[in-house]
Amino acid sequence: MASQQEPNVQTNRALPVFLDHVKQAVAAMPPVTKFMLWTPYAVFAVDLVITLFFPGRPTLSYWCFLDFDVATRGLEVFRFVSYPFATLYLTDAIIVSLWLIPEMYKLEQRYGSLKLLYVLLTLLTVIPGVVCLVIRQLAIQSSSSLYWVHMTCRGMYGWVVGLICWSYLSEDNEAQDRMIAGTIRIPHQYWPMIVFVMFVFLIPGSSVLLNILCGVIGYLYVKQKLPFLMPSDARLTEIESKAILSPLTKAANFVPTADTSNPYLPIVNDQPSSSFAGQGHRLGP
Repeated sequence: MASQQEPNVQTNRALPVFLDHVKQAVAAMPPVTKFMLWTPYAVFAVDLVITLFFPGRPTLSYWCFLDFDVATRGLEVFRFVSYPFATLYLTDAIIVSLWLIPEMYKLEQRYGSLKLLYVLLTLLTVIPGVVCLVIRQLAIQSSSSLYWVHMTCRGMYGWVVGLICWSYLSEDNEAQDRMIAGTIRIPHQYWPMIVFVMFVFLIPGSSVLLNILCGVIGYLYVKQKLPFLMPSDARLTEIESKAILSPLTKAANFVPTADTSNPYLPIVNDQPSSSFAGQGHRLGP
């Protein structure tokens, strides 16, 4: 009897420990990552309440997703910024949590909260949406029967493709390989390609063209082909001092841009003199 109760006791202890680890991980998240973690679930919950108690009323996702006819003819240009937050299904929020949040957490800690937010809203949201609109208009002029005419965009799937390309292509070749189901080893340099194919062709409800554009933009950003679209770190630091951004800059775990330029103590110093006596020397064995 005692041997049968022991696994149950261990299981009962494991759940509180797991929940405590999750709580600590969420509490340590930088503000942009934490906001993007909860937003899909919040939008889905609001949509569910509207659907159950106010049937026939437009949901929050309806006002967020990018419909090119509505956005252009109705002058609802805000949809070019809001469409990643449209969450029609709970699976959308779960997939975003599993794939997007780890990459956002890593990139926000490395490059700063404001830079990550700028990349998300500008390079991976507005620009792909505008390019999709241009392609749609060109398709209409060539043939009115093409499916581009009725194309819509929603969800953060494009962010997943773009950020994974940014994250993994910017790391060195000595990074660890990835494992699928614990058995299939994927070389580190091929992982962005696997994710690209998965989200472009295998995720239902995602825009193929939008995911392709976000992947291309992520690749060009890593290769430094888009410097004219990115403000400098000095400019981002100046923007962080604006009062309008105080809710972001004063949030818990905010990562300033200045703190990401030299995150480690120097091991080698080429300068003959230094104001710091220990600079340029390795401490310890």
